[in-house]
Amino acid sequence: MPTKNRFVQAVGVAAIVGIAFWAISWGLGAFSRILQTVVYFVRFVLLPYSWQIALAVGVLYLLFAAVTSSRNA
Repeated sequence: MPTKNRFVQAVGVAAIVGIAFWAISWGLGAFSRILQTVVYFVRFVLLPYSWQIALAVGVLYLLFAAVTSSRNA
């Protein structure tokens, strides 16, 4: 049952807006922590091995191309 008291309505609107801002802040904070983890992984784990990863991907693609083209011949 909605109330007709303007003060109670204002307190309810303020509470809803406050909770919405808190939820947005929590979501952005979680997204920021996830993004920091990804950046750390790329910078300190993936990049030092980029040459080896590129070489492995190239060799795997070469093997894949050899297998798929031999089936068509």
